[in-house]
Amino acid sequence: MQPPTRAGRHRHAREGEPMIEITSFGELHGPAPTADIVARVKRHFRDPHMTDDLRDLTGADAEIVETVLGTAGIPDLITSLVDAVHAYGSGPSAADKTITVAVGCSGGRHRAHVVASELARRLIGEGLDVTLHHRDAHRDVVDRDAETGEALPTAATAEDPQALAAEAAALFARLGDFIRADGDQYAAVRALKEAAVPAAFAAVLTAASGQVDGQMTDPYDADDRLASENLYSAAGQIVEAFRWL
Repeated sequence: MQPPTRAGRHRHAREGEPMIEITSFGELHGPAPTADIVARVKRHFRDPHMTDDLRDLTGADAEIVETVLGTAGIPDLITSLVDAVHAYGSGPSAADKTITVAVGCSGGRHRAHVVASELARRLIGEGLDVTLHHRDAHRDVVDRDAETGEALPTAATAEDPQALAAEAAALFARLGDFIRADGDQYAAVRALKEAAVPAAFAAVLTAASGQVDGQMTDPYDADDRLASENLYSAAGQIVEAFRWL
């Protein structure tokens, strides 16, 4: 079944009924959006990207839908997400609230797209008010290592990180000097947001988290797992902090 492929509200919620916002995303393009429920399918389910004939397709294509929904564990995961949404919606403070769900994979084009779409279809079928947004499905395919699935380094990412970090630090220092000289602090923060600096900084931490995952030889190594999760969490916290500035 072809899933919905664009953002849009299914209908207006009835009074006292929660609204559901579902977002698919790709971890290679930035941290997960802030959500009540976050499902990451990157590590545990096969990636259509690794099949040449499927790589350039998206979750809007029937071949990808069939492949992802035919993957062991995916139907059960979707059912569990439906149950989780109902659990959140049954809470004593849930009336007229929005329940947010984020589903992520590597690039956001295949697995996350299909899971998010099928989840939306199921909930809409139950008469719930659902908004669906595919954050990264429109982005270019990321060249990835055939074994690890991680993004391959490009000319830009292969530069000297110490030199790049020093340049970035110097620019931030100049912004600090601007504010200390009675410059408009709101203008400085606004400029940072408009230049997508928070997202760029978060992308660095997200990439570092992915590299830790890719180099992990023991999936049960607590230190490596903690390092990866801390980096990923920090990326999300940076983006969230700037939302309120």
